[in-house]
Amino acid sequence: MRPELIRATDLLRRNTPEAVEEAIGLLQNTVYSFSMKVCGHPEDAQDTMQEVLYRSLGHLAKIQTPQQMAVWLYTVTRNRCWRMRRKPAHAPAYLLSLDELMPDDEELGRLLQDAAAARKATSLPPSSTNCCIRRFCASRRPCASCSCSTIWKS
Repeated sequence: MRPELIRATDLLRRNTPEAVEEAIGLLQNTVYSFSMKVCGHPEDAQDTMQEVLYRSLGHLAKIQTPQQMAVWLYTVTRNRCWRMRRKPAHAPAYLLSLDELMPDDEELGRLLQDAAAARKATSLPPSSTNCCIRRFCASRRPCASCSCSTIWKS
């Protein structure tokens, strides 16, 4: 049995804030070394150690023997590392890169033409804009009742 587990168990039996703080300090290396073996990355091991020790504060006083403490800490640490590795149920099956999200040349040209047409339509006087926008959206052709037919391609 690791000596820090024996000492931490003795300190936790005292149930004073100073003893609990010292016991947590003793348990940090034990939990970190085990989480490093399971998680594999120092950052993940550090996060796991912090979360396990924080969440275990309420449970440590119930543990009576160093063997129980070792089993409990190792189990909680292992489960935390495994939970971090699992893919969440709502995670996408495939992550898109920015290159895949960018439009190709053809789509970009179409988007720029649509944006230019929208700018031209909004620069018209209000009387002709409503007519052109309604007619453009409905039939994709300019209306004959106003002078805006030059801005749309037929």
